[in-house]
Amino acid sequence: MDKKKVVAPLVCHGHSRPVVDLSYSPITPDGFFLISASKDSTPMLRNGETGDWIGTFEGHKGAVWSCCLDKNALRAASASADFSAKLWDALTGDVLHSFDHKHIVRACAFSEVPPALLLLKFLQDTNLLLTGGFEKILRIFDLNRPDAPPREIDSSPGSVRTVAWLHSDQTILSSSGDAGGLRLWDVRSGKVVQILETKFPVTSAEVSQDGRYITTADGSSVKFWDANHFGLVKSHDLPCKVESASLEPKFGNRFIAGGEDMWVHVFDFHTGEEIGCNKGHHGPVHCLRFSPGGESYASGSEDGTIRIWQLGPLGQIEDNSTANGSTTANANDGISEVTQKIDELAVSETKKMEETQVDGVEQKVFHFSSGNPRIEETRGVMHLFSNDLASYSSSHLPVERMPLLCVLCVPNHMTYSDFCQFCGSFVQHMLEMRIVRNDGMEDCYSILIRFDEQKAADTFHKHFSGRRFSSLEEETCNVLFAADVHYTGSIEHAQSLPASSTEQPFCPRDWTRIQVEFSQPFVIIPFIVHVFQNGQILHAP
Repeated sequence: MDKKKVVAPLVCHGHSRPVVDLSYSPITPDGFFLISASKDSTPMLRNGETGDWIGTFEGHKGAVWSCCLDKNALRAASASADFSAKLWDALTGDVLHSFDHKHIVRACAFSEVPPALLLLKFLQDTNLLLTGGFEKILRIFDLNRPDAPPREIDSSPGSVRTVAWLHSDQTILSSSGDAGGLRLWDVRSGKVVQILETKFPVTSAEVSQDGRYITTADGSSVKFWDANHFGLVKSHDLPCKVESASLEPKFGNRFIAGGEDMWVHVFDFHTGEEIGCNKGHHGPVHCLRFSPGGESYASGSEDGTIRIWQLGPLGQIEDNSTANGSTTANANDGISEVTQKIDELAVSETKKMEETQVDGVEQKVFHFSSGNPRIEETRGVMHLFSNDLASYSSSHLPVERMPLLCVLCVPNHMTYSDFCQFCGSFVQHMLEMRIVRNDGMEDCYSILIRFDEQKAADTFHKHFSGRRFSSLEEETCNVLFAADVHYTGSIEHAQSLPASSTEQPFCPRDWTRIQVEFSQPFVIIPFIVHVFQNGQILHAP
């Protein structure tokens, strides 16, 4: 089989013994980070994009088997053979707390943020730590009360190899080093509610960023499971024994796997065909993870090194055919298409959409309203920079921009708490979020977001424009800078639109559905869901 050529990886030295676990942080306004666990007892923190060493966590007296970062990359956790799990300050490297166990701790994981907390107070500090190991016991520690006894779930069939959270802290995934299968535990009852059957012990288990898919590695097989219905989506048998696998988070059309043959393999998700193979390690590959943006992936090996591999040019593999014969669109093509459709919006010659210019940059003026028209309707005008989507991947941004963005056409199957989780640690920088629904378009809504600083808005724009909401679905996140938003008035208890207004559907994702001649500037008639400011709910129906 011909192997596709790839660029040389970034080689990260520093560990003196095998690297056995890797974990990326979500994307934060300061970038994203990579933490590594090694048998040399010293976890290390690195810049996730460049691989540059940031710091070493010193304090364990035995091999460190597992490590992770919280959503803000402010705290780290590690699980060790010295019979302890430790909580670290990721900024200073100090030990915040040490959790004693009675045997080797093999796995650890920070909790997710429950949707209820996201709606009430935005992103909370991660407050639970899950551990498991040779004691065959799952322990849940409350990080707000670190000295309190943990909750224990003690019916694991063997030593715990991997752990992960699912469904916003309601479900725990665990695998055993002594038996096959991935067990799903209900946190409230402490009982196993489902077993995902595998022939061999699961050596790697990963939950996708959108929380919908589980990737497992067992023996020489990589499997993909539906995280909501727990059915098997895909299963691929590989030509070598696999220790770790990871699904590409942005497009979801390829995955990586590595193991005893010392190679890092890249496979097509739909067909299982090998489309890339990277050699460089001098020992078995123990761990693999994609970066949160999907532009690179990291591998850790028995040889004590971490290698960060860049993907090929965008579109080289993204255009592969899907299982049903359709083609996955290149992200840049999708952006260009949306931009073109914005520019080609069909309005009548007599009542065109207003256009303005700021320092020579063209803006589009959108008339909109928010609120349930049966209860209260607030009208306004939103000015959007029309050239943002075309240049989202470049360094050029509108000079007159503000920390105000609009995310267009979020699919309905993505709940509002799902969107907050999709945004990760950026949520803590959002001062206000207004969710509006386009009249006549029942399958999507849009979101206005005001950030606390320009840097956070620019970084959000850079990382999320053109990115898929779900790794295995086609909807992309279309982000535009808003030049300004004016609220022009409100109507209480409106049963219908005033006779002088004309309702017109607007959906940048599907312009073919707009077949009418506009006699007035179109308006968006949404149903208000929640309005946030400084982390508090201001209004809810």
